[in-house]
Amino acid sequence: MAVNLKQDSLEDEIIANKIIDMMFGDGQKIGEDEEEEKQRFVIDSDEKAAWALKKIENIDKQFERFKKVAEGMIKELEQEIEKEKLKWLGERNVYLKLLREYFESLEEGKQEQETQIKYKLPYGALILKKPKFQLKCDKKIAGKWAKENGCFEEFIKEEPQLQWGQFKKRLEIKDGNTIIDTETGEVLDIPGIEIERVPEAFDVKF
Repeated sequence: MAVNLKQDSLEDEIIANKIIDMMFGDGQKIGEDEEEEKQRFVIDSDEKAAWALKKIENIDKQFERFKKVAEGMIKELEQEIEKEKLKWLGERNVYLKLLREYFESLEEGKQEQETQIKYKLPYGALILKKPKFQLKCDKKIAGKWAKENGCFEEFIKEEPQLQWGQFKKRLEIKDGNTIIDTETGEVLDIPGIEIERVPEAFDVKF
C-alpha cells in the first residue's frame, strides 16, 4: 500500500511538471505519437477492438488524473493569489493612510474640481474623490413594474428586464433623494431603482 502511495505521488509530480511545461514550454509534439499510431493501426478483429477499448479506458483514467492534479494546482494558486492580495492591500493601505494624513495637513496647493480635490507631486498625485450619489437598479423588478404600468417600453426587452444602461442616461438625481426623468421633468418612484450614496475615497494616481 505504501508503494502505491509513493507511486501515485510520483505520477502526480510527473503530471504537475507536464502541466507546468504546457503552461510555460513551447507545447510542441503533444499528441503526435497518438496521431501516428491512429494512422498506422487498423482494427479488423475482436481482439484489436478489445485492445482499443482498453486503450480508451486508460486514456480516460489518465485524463481524469491530469484534471484532478491540475484542479489542485489551480486551487493552490488561487489561494496564493488571495494571500498576496491581502498582503498587497495591507501594505498599500498603510501608505495611503500616511499620504491622506499629509494631504489633510496641507493648506495650500490643492486643486479643487467638481468631483475631486487633487494635489500634484513629481511622481503622481494625491486625490480625494468627493462623496456622490448614484442610481442603483434591480433590472428585473424595475422592468416588471414598467411593463405592468405600460411605460418606458422602449427600454424593456421581451423578458421584463430594464435596459438599464440606456434608461439611466435620461435620469438625474436631485438633492440626493429625488430621481427625475430629464425628458419629462417627472419625479420617478420606481420599484427596483434607488439612490445610493458613494462615500469619499482617497487614492493616488501615477
